[in-house]
Amino acid sequence: MPRGIRITQVLVVGAMGLGAAGQTSLAAQDSQEQSERPVTTTQRLDGDVTLTLPIDSVSQGLLLLPGIEQSDAGQLILRGGATRDHGVYLDGVPVSSAQRTSGFLFNQGTSLRQILLDPALSIGTNAFEKTLVTTGAYESVYGNAASGIVTITTRAPDGRINGAVRYATDEPAGTSQGVGINRFMGDVGGAITSRVRFYVAAVVEGRQSADNGPGTNQVPLFVPGANDTVMAVPTSIRYPLADTSFVAVNQYPVFRGQCDTFGASQNAEIASNYGFDCTGIRLPASARSGYQLLGKINFDLTRTGRLWLSAVTTQDQNRLFDYASLTNGQQLQAHRSVSSALTLGYRHHLGDPADGWTLFGAVSLQRDLSELGPLTTTSEAESRYPTGGFMLKSFDFLFGLDAFPVDDQLVDNYRSNTPQSRRSPYDLENTDQYGLSSRFLSNPSM
Repeated sequence: MPRGIRITQVLVVGAMGLGAAGQTSLAAQDSQEQSERPVTTTQRLDGDVTLTLPIDSVSQGLLLLPGIEQSDAGQLILRGGATRDHGVYLDGVPVSSAQRTSGFLFNQGTSLRQILLDPALSIGTNAFEKTLVTTGAYESVYGNAASGIVTITTRAPDGRINGAVRYATDEPAGTSQGVGINRFMGDVGGAITSRVRFYVAAVVEGRQSADNGPGTNQVPLFVPGANDTVMAVPTSIRYPLADTSFVAVNQYPVFRGQCDTFGASQNAEIASNYGFDCTGIRLPASARSGYQLLGKINFDLTRTGRLWLSAVTTQDQNRLFDYASLTNGQQLQAHRSVSSALTLGYRHHLGDPADGWTLFGAVSLQRDLSELGPLTTTSEAESRYPTGGFMLKSFDFLFGLDAFPVDDQLVDNYRSNTPQSRRSPYDLENTDQYGLSSRFLSNPSM
């Protein structure tokens, strides 16, 4: 087990009964203690340790602890419970809302099922001081959880101005092994005055391709290239000039795969893959990008009282790979989710510093947004092959609740199927343009 990941057993001993003679043997006492003792298991993951591990989220670090696993959709499971059975707290504030299937999960899935599990509020691995996972008998204040509690404490700024910048990539592995991951991490913190301290942390990640698995470069995928020729297709052989369609035939170089797959072709352009470089295991139009930001300010009001303000925001954007629709950008889908939490809290310790009571209160404003659909022509072109996989600019969707409002007029148009009316975000009078392939089979996947 990596250094810094500790498992602590916290034992709560109940009242011990007496025998008929007013005494019991040590063996009987031990047996009775075992039967009457509720056990709470607390496991700790230190933030400094996660910075030395090949992980990119708090959830991945928690998977190193015993009794914690992950569903096939990327959700945390504690002690064999359901994916929604555990509670998640950030600096003492619950953040596992009804809209989030699992808090603090920077989900790397690419299937539609995994994408629809978003949004997921998250903080970077450089933004937390410790994470505790408690199972067993925990306090009744955590009544919204059954299988366990995940409590995350963000880093507390100290009196010195300091920071760090880190960069990680899989580019040296080449396209036969890497999907083009580029990850920047940065943080800075310190004292503004003797009573005011701040801390800011950010993680920005880009992936040029969805996960595809080793060996998939043995199966080539083709993308449309430049125009190769134009074919005249007459409607009638007897009257070729009466009604003729002129069909543009594109070149289709190999995108995913090996460029020498067709190196023995008699066609020089095919043998050279039309001058394009192959991308190994990487998929076309499947980039994914996201960021995790944390800002925190501590105000020391008294020696034992502190007011703090924190802001957390997460954005996750990705293109959904669809080989059948690759030649029709209007059919390609994209997904964007944004989650944020703004929290104002107060903590005051009463009594002896080594004992006593702690007064705690907080108010938090949290928001989730999730969008799924086709992009505008400009946004689709800009995000198809982004540099480094980074897509920090928000997607511009073809339609949404603002661009395509659901109102009474829309309902009436749809029910009566009124021609030329607003019934769908798509042009229902020209549906042929949305076909996966034309009658001339111009799509290489068909």
